[in-house]
Amino acid sequence: MPPRRAAAPLLLALLVAAPALVGLGYAGLVATGLVGFVTPAPGFTLARLARVLGERAVWASLGWTLWVAAASTLLASVAAIVVALAVRDSRPSDRIGRALAAMPLPVPHLVAALVGLLVLGQSGLLARLGHAAGLVATPADMPPLVYDRWGIGLVLTLAWKETPFLAL
Repeated sequence: MPPRRAAAPLLLALLVAAPALVGLGYAGLVATGLVGFVTPAPGFTLARLARVLGERAVWASLGWTLWVAAASTLLASVAAIVVALAVRDSRPSDRIGRALAAMPLPVPHLVAALVGLLVLGQSGLLARLGHAAGLVATPADMPPLVYDRWGIGLVLTLAWKETPFLAL
């Protein structure tokens, strides 16, 4: 492979990552006081960074984010293994199963979030079905799955969106 062709994937990866790298670099410069909205910039200092890292809420948010990411990835991994083992033949039912499992692939993440809200919310489809089945007196009596302390609705929605990627 000529040197020019070998560099093409690296250049493409750099172009794709450039906006995130520029944003990360700028955030680092602002956090350390080298650049900012104040003219002139205050100069190098770690005071802002120390103040942010000293906040209890920052660490609680980081822990919650890691919990949601780990729980949804674990749930999606288990679901993907089940799907992959269940639809490995060429029977018509397996083809239908593969098509159903792949349905979330083209769904944008914003649409998946809205679907999660409409299905799992206290006035959503699941609450209304529970009311119709006599499981809850009113849809509002449904335990909260959205805006709850543990992020159950978010975990379920992320797992639903991630499962087909892992199953493939």
